[in-house]
Amino acid sequence: RASMNLSINWLVNEQNSKGHWPNKGGRVADTGLAILCLLSYGVLPQDKTPAGAAVATGLDWLTAKVNKQGDMRDSGRMYSQAIGTWALGEAYNLSKQAQYKKPLEDATEFLIKSQHPKGGGWRYTQPPFKTASDIGDTSVGGWAMPAVASAKLAGVQVPKKVTDNANDYLDAVSGGKDKGLYGYSNSRRPTPSCT
Repeated sequence: RASMNLSINWLVNEQNSKGHWPNKGGRVADTGLAILCLLSYGVLPQDKTPAGAAVATGLDWLTAKVNKQGDMRDSGRMYSQAIGTWALGEAYNLSKQAQYKKPLEDATEFLIKSQHPKGGGWRYTQPPFKTASDIGDTSVGGWAMPAVASAKLAGVQVPKKVTDNANDYLDAVSGGKDKGLYGYSNSRRPTPSCT
């Protein structure tokens, strides 16, 4: 428990005064990851603690990054969109605070529109996809899929075809004897990190 408290305190102390967590590149992704860590520890934005204030301030910064099209990407590209959306989904799921609902809906809609329409995966940038065979990769999809699932649990309307296509994508990149190993973009070269 002591090590967890040290970690939480470190996260809170590393937050920028504007509300994000610093990074040389993708602040949306880093802020989303920090918020996910704090939420998983049981910290809510309404908590009257330094950690609660950090989550609230981080979520304020994150929601302000969602534009009218639902795009919240920064230099982290679709990683930022997926991780930021996931953080908003978990925040709304756990806190039920209304100010997170609309940004979550918009960010989820952008993420859904970024899914390959037939292949079911996600890539680093928003469509159009470079080629018809560019169905996605498990690196970006590994963040997008739980983000969409979290949004769905929060009550955001997610068409069945989105999860069906994502499952089809996973089937297309699965390999090994029992199809439990996954490759980056195909089943021929499964890797531990993609699995």
